[in-house]
Amino acid sequence: MITEISLAEAYAETYVLKDSALNKDSVLQQELKAVYQTNNVTPQAFAKSYQFYSSNPILFKEIIDSAHARAYRNKDRIYLSTSAN
Repeated sequence: MITEISLAEAYAETYVLKDSALNKDSVLQQELKAVYQTNNVTPQAFAKSYQFYSSNPILFKEIIDSAHARAYRNKDRIYLSTSAN
């Protein structure tokens, strides 16, 4: 989910800025809601999990490294899908 949330944040920061009719915060909330629903996780459960891992640096590093590796493996697919929009 870290990768999906990072992508949602990047989308709101980068692509929404190109359309002045869109509200960045609203779009981000919609994107995050979709991530939570897709993964069947509540925002509260994610926040609790994130807090646990971020307070345990060794575990958190593993999570971040894993998310980075997944994003790197999928970079071509991600790039192609965002550049088509």
